[in-house]
Amino acid sequence: MESLKCMTLNVRALKARAKRETLNRYLEVNKVHIACFQETYCSAEFEKEFNKEFNGSVYHSFTDSNHSRGVCILISDDVHYNVISKHCDTEGRMLALNVEINEKLFTIVSVYCPNREAERIKFMKYMFKWIEENAISMENVLLGGDFNCSIYKYDRKHQNADRSGKFLEQSVKKYNLVDVWKMFYKDTRCVTYIDPSNRGHDSRIYFFFIPEV
Repeated sequence: MESLKCMTLNVRALKARAKRETLNRYLEVNKVHIACFQETYCSAEFEKEFNKEFNGSVYHSFTDSNHSRGVCILISDDVHYNVISKHCDTEGRMLALNVEINEKLFTIVSVYCPNREAERIKFMKYMFKWIEENAISMENVLLGGDFNCSIYKYDRKHQNADRSGKFLEQSVKKYNLVDVWKMFYKDTRCVTYIDPSNRGHDSRIYFFFIPEV
């Protein structure tokens, strides 16, 4: 395999079988190799049922809630890999897989940051230290998630930047990670969150970061 096709998405609950089947079809049609999902709402008791509809292996950080949190990483059956180690938190917000793919080591991370700014900053500070402690190599970290904040001015509408967005920008630079979307589309505006209140506070809060080359 010459390249890996990766994605990240806040799925807003995957308890419904039909929704999982639809998502699996999307992954197959688009030939996605690695997917990071947030807000799966998947508990340990629901794992077996959850995994049935996916063509691939699913790894979880479980939630203890029926209506929030839970993250997972799905690796397609088309990928030949070995899992070296798995690390997760106890709240369903962080999951890291150390894997070997084509004789190369990667750390794949799926994260879901809190909604409130102060909690988000505290979480991010811990999150990057946690990744550094558990990553098999910081040189090949693939970090996808819902960060609940935007980084660039052109990725938010009618919103001021908050401190967590600035902290996220500084942190990915520190670890030599780059925003994949920005690599290809530069200053092109993209929205991943549509404000349900119709106040126009739409923004891009989902990111996939990869090592700078």
